[in-house]
Amino acid sequence: MSRIEFWFLNLASLLLVSTISFEMYSSHQLDATQERTARAQIPILQDEQIQPTARRMVQRVAQGAATDPALKDLLTKYGFQITPRPDPTASASLATPANPTAP
Repeated sequence: MSRIEFWFLNLASLLLVSTISFEMYSSHQLDATQERTARAQIPILQDEQIQPTARRMVQRVAQGAATDPALKDLLTKYGFQITPRPDPTASASLATPANPTAP
């Protein structure tokens, strides 16, 4: 084996080792990023599951607010507006929160 072949093979092996090392580092970083993303999605998914139930609950409170001023004050305190439904059998329904950042 000549000196040129020796140094060429050493350079090729160094390049291969550095490529494998970079691949391992990139794989680790990708796994960490995917884990952080999955943890961040949990509250969003839970909110999507709870939202229809909370909406129905606020609608029921809004229906009761038509006859109880304390319930009406509670809804307005947290930024919900009560608008009458077009259906004459129902007394009130929930529009949208006036302030979406309100608890």
